[in-house]
Amino acid sequence: MAAVNFRRLRADEFEAWAAEHIRGYAEGMIAFADMSREQSELKAARDVAAVLPQGVATEGTHLWVVEDEGGRSVGSSSSVYGVAAPGSSTSRSTKPSGAAGSDGR
Repeated sequence: MAAVNFRRLRADEFEAWAAEHIRGYAEGMIAFADMSREQSELKAARDVAAVLPQGVATEGTHLWVVEDEGGRSVGSSSSVYGVAAPGSSTSRSTKPSGAAGSDGR
């Protein structure tokens, strides 16, 4: 079984991560919420800006890069604690899934 490692996303990686996250989030809204590309891209960008106003420095937020044994990025995960989802009055919490070899940094 291949091991993976979680490490915190660095500030210099945030812009590229956010662009990819926004793209994937928008694609999901197109596929599953019957939204137009324009609507979904605008909503995704607004939501990410609202939830992560200070990028990786946003309080209560942890952004992780998942790397394979060779140190290559193979994915990402995020944890947002006590942050109300855009348009919601409730808090949400997501936690990164554990993985063999994760050192928790």
